[in-house]
Formats: sequence, structure tokens, C-alpha cells
Amino acid sequence: DSGFIIVIPLPVGLYRIVMSENGGDLRDMKRPRTIDDYQRIVDRYATHPLRLRDVVWESQAPLYNRLASRFGNGRVLLAGDAAHLFSPIGGLGMNTGIQAAANLAWRLAGVAKGGYATTVLDAYRTERRQMAERLVASTDETTSLITRDGSNLAERARRWMPTMENRPSLRSAWPLAFTGL
Repeated sequence: DSGFIIVIPLPVGLYRIVMSENGGDLRDMKRPRTIDDYQRIVDRYATHPLRLRDVVWESQAPLYNRLASRFGNGRVLLAGDAAHLFSPIGGLGMNTGIQAAANLAWRLAGVAKGGYATTVLDAYRTERRQMAERLVASTDETTSLITRDGSNLAERARRWMPTMENRPSLRSAWPLAFTGL
């Protein structure tokens, strides 16, 4: 309940480490971190000994999801972070923003060239918002399970992370859902 660590192996002996400590002082969270700060968190939460040597890249990201009430009004259309923000857990934010921008681009080009009616822009607002709603819901659930936030964790985990070997439809459906496709 006090925090977590996720270790993801990368090529050439590097690791991506996602970590969080709950209940910290907000002023402390904003200050620059040292490798000793990170090592303290790793020592507290890692299940196996792990010694940090170097920080190649670091960033801080809040674990929240945000969704615009609508993806446009009149001549104003929203895409990317202006329309939605995702918890970094799952890595959906940037891909979803790029997909929305590409989707909007062909529609705008078609309207500008006179090949499409402006109703294709209404369809963009509806379709992309529905996609973002689904991704926000799934990212919220995944984030809350990883961070152990909320009630009925064991039941939710059983429902959310079933054994995949006997569910071939989920093996193909989940990757599509998690990539925003």
C-alpha cells in the first residue's frame, strides 16, 4: 500500500524501472533525485537485490487519467494531450494522441479538398472520444491494480488478469485494446 516498483529489462543490459512511493511530502517529490534516492526506493520494494549504477534517463509522471468532455466544438477540434491524458502505466498516451492526429488529419484534408462533408468531423469527435473513454477505463483499472488502490483488489485482479492460455480470444483482443486499435 505504501508504493511499488516495476522492473522491465531492455536491450544491452539496461532496465526501465517504474517506481512510486505513496504518502510522500509533495515538496520532497519535486526536488531533483539522486541515485541514492532511487536506490532507497528499490531497496524497499524490490523482491530481489538490485544495485543501481547509473541513471540514463528519468522523468516524473502523475498516475492519473483525464478526458475532455468533448473532442471539439464547431471549428475547434481536440487531439492528443488536449483531448486526453493517460497514466503512463500501459504506455498508451502518446500512441493514442498520434492515432487521433492521423485520424483527424485525413478527415480535415478531405473536408478542405471538398471530398468529404463536415459530418466526418462529427464522426471523429464521437469515435475518438469513445476510444479514449475505453482506454481511460482500462488504464484506470490497470493503474489501480498495480498501485493496489481501491477495494476488492483480489476479485478485480482475478477478473482483469485471467490465465491467458485457455482464452485464445483474449490473446488477440487485449493487444488490440491496449494499443488503442
